[in-house]
Formats: sequence, structure tokens, C-alpha cells
Amino acid sequence: MSRRYSEIGEESFIEFSNRYESFKDFAIGQSLLDLSRSSTIRKAIVACDWDDFLQKLSTKSVIATDSNTRTKNMKVIMVISGQGYQTSEMGNQLYKSEPTYKQIVDKIDNTFNRFIGFSIFEKIKHIPSDRKEIFNDQSIAQPALLMFHIGIIELYRHYGIEADITLAQSFGEITAAYVAGCISLETSVKIIYHRSIIKSNDDSVGKMMLVRMSHQLFVEKYTERFPTVEIICYNAPSLFFVSGDPEVIDQLKLLLEQEHIGSIDSLLPGSFHSRKQKALKPKVLSSLSPMDDAQPPKIQWYSTVTGDVYKDRFTAKYVYDNLRRPVKFEQALNSLHRDIKDSFDDHVFLEIAPRPVYSKQIKACIDQFESIISPLQVGKDERISFLESLGSLYCNGIKVDFTKQYTVKELNEYKLKNQ
Repeated sequence: MSRRYSEIGEESFIEFSNRYESFKDFAIGQSLLDLSRSSTIRKAIVACDWDDFLQKLSTKSVIATDSNTRTKNMKVIMVISGQGYQTSEMGNQLYKSEPTYKQIVDKIDNTFNRFIGFSIFEKIKHIPSDRKEIFNDQSIAQPALLMFHIGIIELYRHYGIEADITLAQSFGEITAAYVAGCISLETSVKIIYHRSIIKSNDDSVGKMMLVRMSHQLFVEKYTERFPTVEIICYNAPSLFFVSGDPEVIDQLKLLLEQEHIGSIDSLLPGSFHSRKQKALKPKVLSSLSPMDDAQPPKIQWYSTVTGDVYKDRFTAKYVYDNLRRPVKFEQALNSLHRDIKDSFDDHVFLEIAPRPVYSKQIKACIDQFESIISPLQVGKDERISFLESLGSLYCNGIKVDFTKQYTVKELNEYKLKNQ
């Protein structure tokens, strides 16, 4: 529900609560109310019931922003995560509480089922939360992450929120191609099915490690000593991943520790984005060519394969390049900033990830950046977190269709009751 008030002040909320107390009988479950006190101030409250709403109202537990600096045509920049952040629990609460999310996840799961002969969703439900190594199996992790990504994206679309610009890290590029209108849902599933099987059968040995230092300095100091080590992912000016043979990466890690340079072993197995992926090229091209329904992007897509705007038709070659080439996340962010720096305040960042990931990386690349909105928060009920993200989007000037949190039947019953 929403209502505008000409007077600025907390009394506007009290007036609302007194006038619409009958809402108590209608707001079943966790609901989000958006309230505008004036044309320049937006507020949102996430409440489980009417009493919770009044309690949060009295304690000022609201999402609020001053919209004076916001334009009427705000744009959403959708940042999509790669692998490494997935869990067997991600999306489970949304699946139970949001019919739209459940519907799209079931549709994707059924499509995967036609390829592999079993339900990915049922399989991941039975993976213990402490067995992360099982969930890093590429034949499970990649389909599960695609289901989560597209489920969240379609849930935002249900509330009227579309991406105007997108960029993604590594695996997330396939979802970005879907968001940009390059490929259909069916083709997205087909790509991830073949991509996951090819990677599962990849017998190349490798290890990846996160390094916290300037990548230019790393090249100057360590490339000659470790010529087989490759930089495979540029996350930020002083944050990147390297890949190489396990024993070589272990030697490098020991040296970095001695020189007080931070490094963390990657949980992902294998050698993504390294020269060892060249052997996969024939399999990728033969299994995915041709992509008859593939199109050029319909929105602005900043590719982390090229590091700049991607305008061409999506192809199997791009899927291979996504596996083989280093991830140019930092370069894509720099290109994005180049293009929007004069209208930066007209954009809102929204990340599609199982937990908050990209705030520090984006800030390291874009000085003007302040925050990114995340649909899920660690240790918090997923539906409440998602509704809070809707409130944050609304308070940042994005139009949200709040009526979509209720069914048509519920809305009609409410109208009849209050005529």
C-alpha cells in the first residue's frame, strides 16, 4: 500500500496507521508498506503484521532517503555474481514464501531435468550445509546458481523492476546474457548444462588464489619468478585472482605471507580462465553451436570478457571466451564509470548474489559509488531481506509495484471489505 502526504512529519504516519487500521486483517505474513510523506521524502517499512508495523513506526525502523537529488528517471545497474558464494540453502525461504520465485525455479529445474534426468533442486536440498565441497561440484553448483540468479531477477521483474544496465563476474555472464535479452531461458539452461558437464569432466589440474595487492606490482615483482602463474580475474585495483599448478601456487602463497601480502586460497577447484582451458574449446563450440535464438543485447551490457560494452550477437565462442579469458571486472567497472560519471546519481546498483559481495570492489574502482542494494543478507530471513531491498530501491527513486506482494484474490477481498 502507498499514500502521499503534503505535510512532512511523523504525524503523517500516525494519521496513516489510524486511518488504515483495518489493514491489520489483510496484511497476512511479512508485508512491505511504502509511505511517501512528501514529494521529496520516501519511506518504507517491512512488517510481519500490523502490530509489528506500529512498533517499527514508533521506533523509526524505516528505510528512508532524501529524494531531492534524485531524478524521475532512475536507472538500475544489475551486478550479477560469479561462483564461490553459492550455498545449498540459498533461495530456500524465498521458494516457500514467494510464488513467483518458486514458479521460475521449478521451470528451470524441469528444463534441467530434461537434460540430466533428475531434479537439481531436490538434490541440493539434501546437501548438508557443512559439506561445501559437494556443492562446489560443477554439475550441481552451476545449475543451482543459475536457478537462484534467474529466480531473483524474475522476482524483481514481478515487482516491476528491470535492469537498464548489467555486468557480471565470470559464471554470471550467462545470466547477464539472459538479462540483456541475448538468450532465452531454454538456451540459458542448455549453456549451463553443457558448461557444467564440460567443467566437471575437465581433468586439468590447477589451483586458484585471491591476492590483495596491486596487480601491476605483482607482475613486476613475481612474474619472472613464477612464469606459469596467470592473473585470471581482475576484481579491483588491489584485488585479483591467480591460477597455476597447486604446488606453484603454494610456493607463491608462502612467499606472499613472508612479505606480509594477503592471500586466500579459492574454494573453487580447477583452473578457470587460465591457458589450461584451451583444451575445452572444441567441446564448447560443438555442444553449443549454433545458437539460433541468440540476439545482440537489448540493454547496455558491460562484458567482463572484453572489459567494455558488448554489442554483438551472443555466440558459443563468447561462452568459450568466458571460460578461457581472464575476468575483467575492474575494467568493465571503469568503462561503466566512463559512460555514466556525468549522470552517476541517476543510477542505483543492485547485486544479484546469495549474499552481499561487491560493495568494496565497486568502491575501489568508482570513487562516486556509495552503496549497492542486495536482495539477501547473511543470517536474515530471505523474504524480509528481499522486501527490504524493494524498500531501498523505492527510497532511491525506483518505481516499485507494491500491489504484487498480494494475490488478486486478496486485493479483491480487501476492496470488498472496505467499500
